Amino acid sequence: MEVLISIGILAIVLGATVRASGIAIDSAKTSKSHVMALWVAQNRIAELQAFLKWPAIGERNGEEAQNGVNFYWRETITPTANDKFRRVLVEVFTSPDKTHYSARLVGYAHKVNLNEKTKK
Repeated sequence: MEVLISIGILAIVLGATVRASGIAIDSAKTSKSHVMALWVAQNRIAELQAFLKWPAIGERNGEEAQNGVNFYWRETITPTANDKFRRVLVEVFTSPDKTHYSARLVGYAHKVNLNEKTKK
């Protein structure tokens, strides 16, 4: 009788352990997806800054792959109080319907006058 009770308790403990492991694995997959989506958003803003692009006001959409996973991004460019800056909101989604974003990042683009930069 005691052996049956011990086996029953062991079965309950093992079941709980398997469930906790499954939850941890799902959480790790979700975290990985969020990190890769954030990389996509950072890449979008870094491209504007690195190539000195002055973005037009409005919205742009695109697609980028990270580690074999496709992400869909939307950039919303809005003016700021300073005419030499534009606000860039990048939202990154895991599905093309773009209903829930996985990452959201705000950056700023600076208007650079290359003639002024070369005079210094």
